[in-house]
Amino acid sequence: MTSSETAQIIIGSLSFLATLSIGLIAIRFTNKFSHKTDQFNKDSIFHQLFRDFNSRYSKVNFSLQELLEKSKDDSYTLQNLNDDAELRDKMMDYFNICAEELYWKKKGRIPDDVWNAWKIGMDSWYNEIPILQELWKEEISGEGYKSYYLNEGENLFQEFKSRK
Repeated sequence: MTSSETAQIIIGSLSFLATLSIGLIAIRFTNKFSHKTDQFNKDSIFHQLFRDFNSRYSKVNFSLQELLEKSKDDSYTLQNLNDDAELRDKMMDYFNICAEELYWKKKGRIPDDVWNAWKIGMDSWYNEIPILQELWKEEISGEGYKSYYLNEGENLFQEFKSRK
């Protein structure tokens, strides 16, 4: 082998290694950029969900307070709530907000710490207002649970032991 042939082999090898190195750097850069873009998109989606849920919750919070006050009167029943279409609709809105939060949690769009905080609030309202419990049980009876993105036997709320 002549020195000219050896030089060509070395130059070819160096050229290949340079091309390979540039390709690997480009792949690394692309993967890093893609990961950052993906994380930004996830954060953006979460931010939108967070703002939407908090805004919608603010619209039903007063109604939850109202139902809590009404339910302190032992004569106030589920039938009274069903007769009050506006308040009942607000409770349906509340159930839908809770169900949508669970749906997005299952999709991985809501972080655990945020979900846990929301869940504590959901369970707290549920346990403070017995008529809300009755309405919920009525809603999920039969196959009604399916309209709240639930599987059979799954529940949105955790029932606590009575504190009385």
